[in-house]
Amino acid sequence: MKPLSIIIPHKNDINNLKRCLKSIPNTNEIEIIVVDDHSDQFIKEEVKEVCKNVGNARLIENLTNVYSAGKARNMGIEVSTGEWIIFSDSDDYFVDGWWENIRNCVDGGYELVFFKTISQIENTDQESNRHFIHNELVEDYLVDKNSTNELRLRVLTKPPWGKAIKRTLIIDNDLKFLETRVAEDARFSLLCGLKASKIKVINNIIYNITEREGSLSNDQSEVYLLETFNEWVYNQLILRNTLAKKEYRSCCSSTLKWFQRGITSKMGLGYYKILTIKLIKYRLPIISVSLRKRLLSKIK
Repeated sequence: MKPLSIIIPHKNDINNLKRCLKSIPNTNEIEIIVVDDHSDQFIKEEVKEVCKNVGNARLIENLTNVYSAGKARNMGIEVSTGEWIIFSDSDDYFVDGWWENIRNCVDGGYELVFFKTISQIENTDQESNRHFIHNELVEDYLVDKNSTNELRLRVLTKPPWGKAIKRTLIIDNDLKFLETRVAEDARFSLLCGLKASKIKVINNIIYNITEREGSLSNDQSEVYLLETFNEWVYNQLILRNTLAKKEYRSCCSSTLKWFQRGITSKMGLGYYKILTIKLIKYRLPIISVSLRKRLLSKIK
Protein backbone atom coordinates (compact mmCIF):
# COMPACT_ATOMS: atom_id res chain seq x y z
CA MET A 1 0.00 0.00 0.00
CA LYS A 2 1.32 3.44 -0.94
CA PRO A 3 1.27 6.23 1.65
CA LEU A 4 -0.86 8.58 -0.47
CA SER A 5 -3.38 8.61 -3.31
CA ILE A 6 -4.23 11.92 -5.02
CA ILE A 7 -7.57 11.86 -6.84
CA ILE A 8 -8.09 14.43 -9.61
CA PRO A 9 -11.40 14.76 -11.51
CA HIS A 10 -10.83 16.23 -14.96
CA LYS A 11 -12.94 17.56 -17.82
CA ASN A 12 -11.58 19.44 -20.86
CA ASP A 13 -8.83 21.17 -18.87
CA ILE A 14 -5.66 19.60 -20.21
CA ASN A 15 -3.24 22.52 -19.73
CA ASN A 16 -4.16 23.02 -16.09
CA LEU A 17 -4.07 19.27 -15.54
CA LYS A 18 -0.49 19.22 -16.82
CA ARG A 19 0.40 21.94 -14.31
CA CYS A 20 -1.27 20.02 -11.49
CA LEU A 21 0.53 16.78 -12.35
CA LYS A 22 3.85 18.62 -12.63
CA SER A 23 3.43 19.86 -9.04
CA ILE A 24 3.25 16.28 -7.70
CA PRO A 25 6.54 14.41 -7.12
CA ASN A 26 7.09 11.39 -9.34
CA THR A 27 7.67 8.95 -6.50
CA ASN A 28 6.50 5.46 -5.61
CA GLU A 29 5.12 6.89 -2.37
CA ILE A 30 2.33 8.71 -4.23
CA GLU A 31 -0.37 7.26 -6.45
CA ILE A 32 -2.06 9.75 -8.81
CA ILE A 33 -5.54 8.86 -10.07
CA VAL A 34 -6.93 11.07 -12.84
CA VAL A 35 -10.63 10.47 -13.45
CA ASP A 36 -11.75 11.86 -16.79
CA ASP A 37 -15.36 13.02 -16.56
CA HIS A 38 -16.65 13.05 -20.16
CA SER A 39 -13.99 15.19 -21.81
CA ASP A 40 -14.20 15.73 -25.55
CA GLN A 41 -12.68 12.80 -27.44
CA PHE A 42 -9.60 14.62 -28.77
CA ILE A 43 -8.81 15.86 -25.24
CA LYS A 44 -9.29 12.35 -23.83
CA GLU A 45 -6.56 11.13 -26.17
CA GLU A 46 -4.21 13.86 -25.00
CA VAL A 47 -4.98 13.07 -21.35
CA LYS A 48 -4.06 9.44 -22.00
CA GLU A 49 -0.69 10.49 -23.38
CA VAL A 50 -0.05 12.88 -20.52
CA CYS A 51 -0.83 10.26 -17.86
CA LYS A 52 1.21 7.66 -19.71
CA ASN A 53 4.27 9.90 -19.34
CA VAL A 54 3.80 10.39 -15.60
CA GLY A 55 5.23 7.33 -13.92
CA ASN A 56 2.98 7.30 -10.85
CA ALA A 57 -0.27 8.33 -12.61
CA ARG A 58 -3.15 6.22 -13.82
CA LEU A 59 -6.19 7.27 -15.80
CA ILE A 60 -9.72 5.97 -15.43
CA GLU A 61 -12.74 7.19 -17.37
CA ASN A 62 -16.24 7.94 -16.19
CA LEU A 63 -18.24 6.09 -18.83
CA THR A 64 -21.55 6.33 -16.95
CA ASN A 65 -24.33 8.77 -17.81
CA VAL A 66 -23.64 10.72 -14.60
CA TYR A 67 -21.68 13.91 -15.31
CA SER A 68 -20.32 14.99 -11.94
CA ALA A 69 -17.07 15.68 -10.10
CA GLY A 70 -18.64 13.79 -7.20
CA LYS A 71 -19.06 10.70 -9.37
CA ALA A 72 -15.47 11.02 -10.57
CA ARG A 73 -14.15 11.29 -7.00
CA ASN A 74 -16.18 8.25 -5.91
CA MET A 75 -14.71 6.26 -8.78
CA GLY A 76 -11.24 7.37 -7.73
CA ILE A 77 -11.84 6.26 -4.14
CA GLU A 78 -12.95 2.81 -5.33
CA VAL A 79 -9.68 2.10 -7.15
CA SER A 80 -7.31 3.94 -4.79
CA THR A 81 -4.71 2.00 -2.85
CA GLY A 82 -3.12 4.75 -0.74
CA GLU A 83 -3.30 4.79 3.03
CA TRP A 84 -4.28 8.46 2.76
CA ILE A 85 -6.27 10.36 0.14
CA ILE A 86 -5.99 13.98 -0.98
CA PHE A 87 -8.50 15.41 -3.46
CA SER A 88 -7.31 17.96 -5.99
CA ASP A 89 -9.12 19.80 -8.76
CA SER A 90 -7.43 19.68 -12.14
CA ASP A 91 -7.08 23.48 -12.31
CA ASP A 92 -5.37 23.70 -8.90
CA TYR A 93 -1.85 22.65 -7.95
CA PHE A 94 0.44 21.89 -5.03
CA VAL A 95 3.05 24.39 -3.85
CA ASP A 96 6.78 23.69 -3.88
CA GLY A 97 7.94 21.42 -1.08
CA TRP A 98 4.44 20.32 -0.10
CA TRP A 99 5.20 16.59 0.11
CA GLU A 100 8.10 17.13 2.51
CA ASN A 101 5.80 19.20 4.73
CA ILE A 102 3.03 16.64 4.88
CA ARG A 103 4.67 13.21 4.58
CA ASN A 104 5.62 12.98 8.26
CA CYS A 105 2.20 14.19 9.42
CA VAL A 106 0.11 11.37 7.99
CA ASP A 107 0.93 9.08 10.90
CA GLY A 108 0.32 8.81 14.61
CA GLY A 109 -3.23 7.51 14.66
CA TYR A 110 -4.75 10.53 12.90
CA GLU A 111 -7.66 10.15 10.48
CA LEU A 112 -7.83 13.72 9.20
CA VAL A 113 -4.97 16.17 8.61
CA PHE A 114 -5.79 19.80 7.81
CA PHE A 115 -3.35 22.16 6.09
CA LYS A 116 -3.38 25.71 4.78
CA THR A 117 -4.14 26.74 1.21
CA ILE A 118 -3.78 29.82 -0.95
CA SER A 119 -5.85 30.96 -3.93
CA GLN A 120 -5.42 33.21 -6.92
CA ILE A 121 -7.41 34.43 -9.90
CA GLU A 122 -6.56 32.53 -13.07
CA ASN A 123 -3.86 34.01 -15.32
CA THR A 124 -3.04 36.75 -12.81
CA ASP A 125 -0.95 37.24 -9.69
CA GLN A 126 -4.01 38.59 -7.91
CA GLU A 127 -5.05 36.84 -4.72
CA SER A 128 -8.53 35.32 -4.58
CA ASN A 129 -10.60 34.98 -1.42
CA ARG A 130 -11.45 31.29 -1.82
CA HIS A 131 -9.00 30.20 0.87
CA PHE A 132 -9.93 32.81 3.49
CA ILE A 133 -12.53 30.85 5.49
CA HIS A 134 -10.53 27.62 5.41
CA ASN A 135 -7.33 29.28 6.60
CA GLU A 136 -9.15 31.29 9.27
CA LEU A 137 -10.52 28.06 10.76
CA VAL A 138 -7.06 26.46 10.64
CA GLU A 139 -5.41 29.49 12.26
CA ASP A 140 -8.08 29.78 14.98
CA TYR A 141 -7.37 26.18 15.97
CA LEU A 142 -3.59 26.63 15.90
CA VAL A 143 -3.87 29.68 18.18
CA ASP A 144 -6.23 27.99 20.64
CA LYS A 145 -6.82 24.24 20.39
CA ASN A 146 -10.06 24.28 22.37
CA SER A 147 -13.01 22.00 21.63
CA THR A 148 -15.05 24.73 19.93
CA ASN A 149 -12.29 25.65 17.47
CA GLU A 150 -11.68 21.98 16.74
CA LEU A 151 -15.37 21.35 16.06
CA ARG A 152 -15.66 24.38 13.78
CA LEU A 153 -12.60 23.24 11.83
CA ARG A 154 -14.00 19.73 11.49
CA VAL A 155 -17.45 20.72 10.18
CA LEU A 156 -17.06 24.09 8.45
CA THR A 157 -14.26 23.32 5.95
CA LYS A 158 -16.65 22.40 3.15
CA PRO A 159 -14.50 21.81 0.03
CA PRO A 160 -12.61 18.50 -0.27
CA TRP A 161 -9.25 20.25 -0.69
CA GLY A 162 -7.20 21.48 2.25
CA LYS A 163 -7.08 18.12 4.01
CA ALA A 164 -5.66 14.62 3.85
CA ILE A 165 -8.14 11.87 4.74
CA LYS A 166 -7.35 8.38 5.97
CA ARG A 167 -8.75 5.96 3.42
CA THR A 168 -10.13 3.67 6.14
CA LEU A 169 -12.18 6.60 7.48
CA ILE A 170 -13.89 6.85 4.10
CA ILE A 171 -14.32 3.12 3.50
CA ASP A 172 -15.34 2.07 7.03
CA ASN A 173 -18.03 4.77 7.17
CA ASP A 174 -19.13 4.30 3.54
CA LEU A 175 -18.60 8.01 2.86
CA LYS A 176 -19.39 9.11 -0.68
CA PHE A 177 -19.67 12.35 -2.58
CA LEU A 178 -23.08 13.34 -3.90
CA GLU A 179 -23.19 12.70 -7.63
CA THR A 180 -24.94 15.96 -8.42
CA ARG A 181 -23.98 18.92 -10.61
CA VAL A 182 -23.46 21.29 -7.67
CA ALA A 183 -22.81 21.14 -3.92
CA GLU A 184 -21.49 17.61 -4.23
CA ASP A 185 -18.69 17.97 -1.69
CA ALA A 186 -20.01 19.73 1.43
CA ARG A 187 -21.77 16.71 2.96
CA PHE A 188 -18.75 14.47 2.36
CA SER A 189 -16.45 16.95 4.11
CA LEU A 190 -18.93 17.43 6.95
CA LEU A 191 -19.23 13.69 7.62
CA CYS A 192 -15.45 13.22 7.45
CA GLY A 193 -15.12 15.88 10.14
CA LEU A 194 -17.80 14.33 12.34
CA LYS A 195 -16.56 10.75 11.96
CA ALA A 196 -12.78 11.27 12.34
CA SER A 197 -11.55 10.07 15.71
CA LYS A 198 -8.37 12.15 15.80
CA ILE A 199 -7.24 15.15 13.76
CA LYS A 200 -3.97 16.97 13.15
CA VAL A 201 -3.42 20.49 11.84
CA ILE A 202 -0.20 21.69 10.23
CA ASN A 203 0.80 25.31 9.80
CA ASN A 204 2.01 24.95 6.21
CA ILE A 205 0.55 26.06 2.88
CA ILE A 206 0.22 22.94 0.73
CA TYR A 207 -2.25 23.74 -2.04
CA ASN A 208 -3.04 26.56 -4.48
CA ILE A 209 -6.68 27.06 -5.55
CA THR A 210 -7.44 28.68 -8.90
CA GLU A 211 -10.49 30.92 -9.25
CA ARG A 212 -11.77 30.76 -12.81
CA GLU A 213 -14.36 32.90 -14.53
CA GLY A 214 -17.40 30.78 -15.42
CA SER A 215 -16.64 28.03 -12.91
CA LEU A 216 -19.48 26.52 -10.89
CA SER A 217 -18.17 28.14 -7.70
CA ASN A 218 -18.91 31.53 -9.33
CA ASP A 219 -22.36 30.56 -10.63
CA GLN A 220 -25.02 32.88 -9.17
CA SER A 221 -28.06 31.65 -11.12
CA GLU A 222 -31.28 30.94 -9.22
CA VAL A 223 -31.09 27.22 -9.98
CA TYR A 224 -27.54 27.00 -8.64
CA LEU A 225 -28.27 29.05 -5.52
CA LEU A 226 -31.37 27.03 -4.64
CA GLU A 227 -29.61 23.70 -5.19
CA THR A 228 -26.74 24.75 -2.93
CA PHE A 229 -29.19 26.21 -0.40
CA ASN A 230 -31.13 22.92 -0.22
CA GLU A 231 -27.91 21.01 0.42
CA TRP A 232 -26.92 23.58 3.04
CA VAL A 233 -30.25 23.03 4.82
CA TYR A 234 -29.71 19.26 4.81
CA ASN A 235 -26.24 19.66 6.30
CA GLN A 236 -27.54 22.04 8.96
CA LEU A 237 -30.05 19.38 9.99
CA ILE A 238 -27.24 16.79 10.20
CA LEU A 239 -25.37 19.09 12.56
CA ARG A 240 -28.42 19.86 14.67
CA ASN A 241 -29.37 16.18 14.99
CA THR A 242 -25.81 15.08 15.75
CA LEU A 243 -24.42 17.70 18.11
CA ALA A 244 -25.40 18.90 21.52
CA LYS A 245 -27.31 22.19 21.48
CA LYS A 246 -24.33 24.26 22.65
CA GLU A 247 -22.06 22.62 20.08
CA TYR A 248 -24.54 23.24 17.28
CA ARG A 249 -24.88 26.90 18.24
CA SER A 250 -21.10 27.30 18.03
CA CYS A 251 -20.88 26.13 14.42
CA CYS A 252 -24.27 26.62 12.76
CA SER A 253 -24.32 28.90 9.75
CA SER A 254 -26.49 31.94 9.10
CA THR A 255 -29.53 31.88 6.81
CA LEU A 256 -28.95 35.58 6.28
CA LYS A 257 -26.16 34.89 3.78
CA TRP A 258 -28.61 33.26 1.38
CA PHE A 259 -30.79 36.38 1.38
CA GLN A 260 -27.66 38.47 0.80
CA ARG A 261 -26.62 36.29 -2.14
CA GLY A 262 -30.12 36.65 -3.57
CA ILE A 263 -29.88 40.43 -3.39
CA THR A 264 -26.44 40.41 -5.02
CA SER A 265 -27.71 38.16 -7.82
CA LYS A 266 -31.01 40.08 -8.20
CA MET A 267 -33.26 37.09 -7.52
CA GLY A 268 -37.03 37.33 -7.89
CA LEU A 269 -39.61 37.03 -5.11
CA GLY A 270 -39.96 33.27 -5.67
CA TYR A 271 -36.40 32.76 -4.46
CA TYR A 272 -37.03 34.57 -1.16
CA LYS A 273 -40.32 32.73 -0.69
CA ILE A 274 -38.54 29.36 -0.85
CA LEU A 275 -35.90 30.55 1.62
CA THR A 276 -38.52 31.88 4.05
CA ILE A 277 -40.64 28.71 3.94
CA LYS A 278 -37.63 26.50 4.75
CA LEU A 279 -36.37 28.93 7.37
CA ILE A 280 -39.68 28.63 9.22
CA LYS A 281 -40.22 24.91 8.57
CA TYR A 282 -36.82 23.83 9.89
CA ARG A 283 -36.36 26.64 12.44
CA LEU A 284 -33.01 27.61 10.97
CA PRO A 285 -30.99 30.45 12.54
CA ILE A 286 -31.21 33.79 10.80
CA ILE A 287 -27.92 34.98 12.29
CA SER A 288 -25.21 32.61 13.51
CA VAL A 289 -23.59 32.98 16.92
CA SER A 290 -20.26 33.98 15.38
CA LEU A 291 -21.89 36.64 13.20
CA ARG A 292 -23.87 37.95 16.17
CA LYS A 293 -20.64 38.31 18.18
CA ARG A 294 -18.95 40.19 15.33
CA LEU A 295 -21.89 42.58 14.99
CA LEU A 296 -22.01 43.22 18.75
CA SER A 297 -18.27 43.88 18.89
CA LYS A 298 -18.65 46.56 16.19
CA ILE A 299 -21.50 48.21 18.08
CA LYS A 300 -19.44 48.34 21.26
